[in-house]
Amino acid sequence: MSKFLWIVVILYALWILYTSSVALSELFTGLVVAIVLAVIVYRIVPFESFPNHFARRFFRFWVYLPVLLYRMLLANVDVAKRVLNPKLPLNPGFVKVRTALQGKVSRLVLSNSITLTPGTLTLDVDEKEGTLLVHAIDVEDGQREKLEKKIAGSFEPLVKEVFE
Repeated sequence: MSKFLWIVVILYALWILYTSSVALSELFTGLVVAIVLAVIVYRIVPFESFPNHFARRFFRFWVYLPVLLYRMLLANVDVAKRVLNPKLPLNPGFVKVRTALQGKVSRLVLSNSITLTPGTLTLDVDEKEGTLLVHAIDVEDGQREKLEKKIAGSFEPLVKEVFE
């Protein structure tokens, strides 16, 4: 029961932070929403050593999110430069990105993070080999390993901390 209460408290605190309101109607609505979501989350998510395990993942997620947004911004600028300046090279190609991630959810998050970054698109996940097939906008022949590290390098350790 204490796990359930922790979930309600965390969700309710997020509601209050999100709404920035202390009106009675907002507080009541937030409590109802937090309880309903807690029932759903409590049944779906396995909490081994809650709340420490959940709290650690929760705070690491807030480290992962700015990295994702920053990488998306850099990739957007790069793609915009290539569109606006036709002299910049376009060498589209495929790269197999090896990953040490074991969980399906963590691989899904990694592949979606790569796909959300403009100029890259995850096409396939090979569960047996532990690789992702990624199409990139600029793949030079001698730079595939460097590109592989660039594509997943900043995401993979953070995804592992949050989702495994």
